[in-house]
Amino acid sequence: MIGSKEYADWSEQLLPWEQVEAKLPEYLVEVGLRERVTRRRSTAANWCPCCAGG
Repeated sequence: MIGSKEYADWSEQLLPWEQVEAKLPEYLVEVGLRERVTRRRSTAANWCPCCAGG
């Protein structure tokens, strides 16, 4: 298909984990999966069950 090479390797478009971890808390609030928390710093493990390892 014409132009399909632009999308051939979607993995190049992924964000580095550090950026994902920084954006995850606000994203989860935005989509309604979490309430806003007033913490100075948190990790993905605090916000996302799949990141907590259990």
